[in-house]
Amino acid sequence: MTSTQPPIYRPSLPEGLHEAPSGS
Repeated sequence: MTSTQPPIYRPSLPEGLHEAPSGS
């Protein structure tokens, strides 16, 4: 696994969804 990759965030989604993109 590559450690040079940052955490998987969702900058493409509107604010408030990058907290739990697969929770709601």
